Amino acid sequence: MRLFIAEKPSLAKAIFEGLGGNPNTEKKNGYFEHGADAVTWCYGHMLELYDPQDYDEKYANWRFSDLPIKAVYPPTYKLKPESEAQTRIILSLIEKADSIVHAGDPDDEGCLLVDEILGYAGNKKPVQRLLVADLNLAPVQKSLANMQPNEKFRGMTDSALARSLCDQDFGYNMTRGCTLKGREKGYDGVLNVGRVQSAVLGLVNMRTLANQNHTESFYYDVFASLKMNGNHIKAKYQTTDGDQIDDKKRLISEAQAAHIAERVAGKDAFVTIATTKPENTKPPLPLNLSTLQQLCAKRYGYTAKETLDVMQGLYETHKLLTYPRSDNRYLSDEHFYQAGDIAVAIAATMPELASATADMEKEQKHKAFNASKIEAHHAIIPTTKSGAGIQLSEKERNVYNLVAVYFIGLFYPDAIRDKTKIHFDIKGDTFTATQSVLIQKGWEALGKDNDEEDDAEDAGTGGFDLSTLKFNDSGLCESADVDKKKTTPPRYFTESTLLAAMTSAAKFIDDPALRKALEAKDEGSSDRGSIGTEATRAGILEKLAANTGLISIEKEKG
Repeated sequence: MRLFIAEKPSLAKAIFEGLGGNPNTEKKNGYFEHGADAVTWCYGHMLELYDPQDYDEKYANWRFSDLPIKAVYPPTYKLKPESEAQTRIILSLIEKADSIVHAGDPDDEGCLLVDEILGYAGNKKPVQRLLVADLNLAPVQKSLANMQPNEKFRGMTDSALARSLCDQDFGYNMTRGCTLKGREKGYDGVLNVGRVQSAVLGLVNMRTLANQNHTESFYYDVFASLKMNGNHIKAKYQTTDGDQIDDKKRLISEAQAAHIAERVAGKDAFVTIATTKPENTKPPLPLNLSTLQQLCAKRYGYTAKETLDVMQGLYETHKLLTYPRSDNRYLSDEHFYQAGDIAVAIAATMPELASATADMEKEQKHKAFNASKIEAHHAIIPTTKSGAGIQLSEKERNVYNLVAVYFIGLFYPDAIRDKTKIHFDIKGDTFTATQSVLIQKGWEALGKDNDEEDDAEDAGTGGFDLSTLKFNDSGLCESADVDKKKTTPPRYFTESTLLAAMTSAAKFIDDPALRKALEAKDEGSSDRGSIGTEATRAGILEKLAANTGLISIEKEKG
């Protein structure tokens, strides 16, 4: 018997179908069987590392004198109680098998996840490695035809194991040490320390201090009211290096601002630069988990854990969405060819999106369809399963709708705006006015998240089309005003902004070498120097929020 060990049930089902099996009629207790092939599955990591007290019971009591507790290598594993029944099925199948196929996800953690089971079982039988990043039938069959020896991937397993052992060693020693020192100072709680959660706590602390230590100050914008070709236009003064400005190039001298307003009032104004350029905005990439969590937090106030739980139900129970814990925003050609079937499923699941799916240009190929960008997982999209007749909760409908709209948008035209920028010279001072005119709504007809952009850019044009102005047009600065503005402290993190910060944590690092090293880790991905993973971020935020001795969560005022 050849045994396939998949990382998750959905992958096991896809592999079994790729082997020609029928998962509906050939399912056994904890595995599928077809001819000489059996396919079983894990639920993520089925084993966990021994805790210090498992190696030596003296560590059950926390004492500073026992620190540091040394890591044990090679480590000993134990069965996770919540998945013990399935683990014992996998172990019994390994014993019966003649050969084994490792079908963990094609990343470091996926390599470790199955290898640790094989090590626990003492397996000596030959093992091949199956790498599946796309659960559609054709890509799975292609992967089955191109399996490799598992030994080639030992380095990836060792990398994940090293990370796991370092995390455990760091976490146990620092948590015990900090907690014991905290008790000496009268703090009764546990001060959890972890490689990622402590960094996130550091971000929260840094932002909190910046907010609370903010010193109120003022800056000044100077606006000129111009009359050009019989039309009134409001233009903003552009600072120079010779002005009294802050690090954001804003005027900080009220006297200087008043002087600028005084010297330009009543003076002639001339157009020195007049540019109008079309700006095409392409439909955004489909969603990964972090982006979806951020959108759900902004739109609906869902916590990261709530969004993940809803996604799990839509994936596992209803089978309406693809694998949720994805960090990728790209798709394969197979998904492109399935667009028609996915559109039919979307329209059946959410009839209110039927007209949107009808307008999809299915021959249009977005840059998101690029299999070379897919690593362990592809972007989250609707499946080809119809949800007609399935009673979805309000949260499930909201999450499904978001994912569906992002997929539909891939087949919509670009949004096009004419962007105009005019520079005026008033006695040597430069003022500018900008305008954005929507030419084609395109994918934005489906809805977008920052729809206040155009209103902000067009403020002050009074409905006048700036693109009609040309070089050397002249007019008069009828008056000028100073707008006094108060600087605001950095806003406290919300769950959505903290999630975003975790995906681009490198920007908070001052040391350029460290920042570059963290950014290099995510080269080629949508993250930029991230900490945590799609699978762990929600849990880390939940753990931090639960520690009310360290973190306070309140509704922000104003």
